[in-house]
Amino acid sequence: MKRILAFVTVVSLVLGLLGTAVYADKKGSVSTAENPGLTVESEPGKMKIKLEGEFGDKDWIGVYKNGEKTDPDNGGIVSLVWWYVGTNGCEVELPSDSPDVFYNRPAEFILDGNIIPGDYTVMVLADDGYQLKEGYTGYDITVKSSIVEDPDADKLPSELIFFEDEETYGGFFGLKNDITDLYYSEDDQCYVAETVQSVDPYVELCIGDLIEFGDIAPLTADDAKVISIGVRFDPTAANELEFYYQTEDFPGYSEWQKVITDYSNTDGYQYVNIDLRQAPNWSGNLMNCRYDVFRSSAKDCELEIYYVGFFKTMAGAEQFGEAWLAAGGGANKPEISEEPEVLLGDVDGDGEISDWDSITFDRYLAGWSVEFVEDAMDVDGDDEISDWDAIMLARYLAGWNIQFG
Repeated sequence: MKRILAFVTVVSLVLGLLGTAVYADKKGSVSTAENPGLTVESEPGKMKIKLEGEFGDKDWIGVYKNGEKTDPDNGGIVSLVWWYVGTNGCEVELPSDSPDVFYNRPAEFILDGNIIPGDYTVMVLADDGYQLKEGYTGYDITVKSSIVEDPDADKLPSELIFFEDEETYGGFFGLKNDITDLYYSEDDQCYVAETVQSVDPYVELCIGDLIEFGDIAPLTADDAKVISIGVRFDPTAANELEFYYQTEDFPGYSEWQKVITDYSNTDGYQYVNIDLRQAPNWSGNLMNCRYDVFRSSAKDCELEIYYVGFFKTMAGAEQFGEAWLAAGGGANKPEISEEPEVLLGDVDGDGEISDWDSITFDRYLAGWSVEFVEDAMDVDGDDEISDWDAIMLARYLAGWNIQFG
């Protein structure tokens, strides 16, 4: 079976230039008219896929990273995991130890018994081939981290770099590709990367050089579970970045040593948090990292980089980023407290407010045994945790104008 590979080395950093294009174009968790009988659901570290109907005995489901193409014989890539649908449909929960479920790229998909956080695409493909089955489109689903952080964990940065002068950090940025200029702005105290319309503009963060010359202390992967970068750019240029990494334990960039992160749709200051808490091969002392400033760029653009912070927790990175924005962004350094305020509404303590916080709250009220951050649950500020707090959180997530505390 040509889809079953014991090991795949991806040498191209640009997937999608050749072959038959098969792209995902739907996001959600329930069946749609374009995907009849298909239900895709996720929870932290898990995914459940159900397909009902009549199918050929060689129709199959493949799970890919969002944006990847099928058909490795024509410039695509093999699936992360796949299985035959069966003539009467199927229901599969991932990760799965079923002998009927085949993993082509397990190091890119599973870590410590959980799916690695990220955006994935579920494809229903026809007759043992790589074409989508008639009537189906690629179907996107996001899997969040299964990590529940200790609310008392260290939220201070392990290392924080603001570019106060060119002399100290002039060697911080190395190789560049499809970037016409990379320079230090004395006025803004930031580095500016001028990019052309491209699929792959990148710079290299020379962490090893900074450590070697004593500009920063040595960093381990445990010191940098989350890397936060403060930026500003024209959001019509792109909305995603790629972050490749290498450590002394795992030198050299590889395709599975990559994290894809979304930018926010704003032309103001923003920070992006690169979540490495469940990234494969993220262990040992840090070496250089490759920062693909745009996964692809729709037009020429200037991207300003103001700070790079290394944090042990997502909560710490999130707290610092919000404090930076509140201080005005740019070269402004926010005050960092050793006793940071709890993020109201962040019930599961992962550093952000999401639907999963509302689900966790409801389960807590229903008597389930769940992990939660008690101080984050009193969203109405009446010093009690009640149904009303859960209602306010749900309304906030639904877009109501709700003020916490």
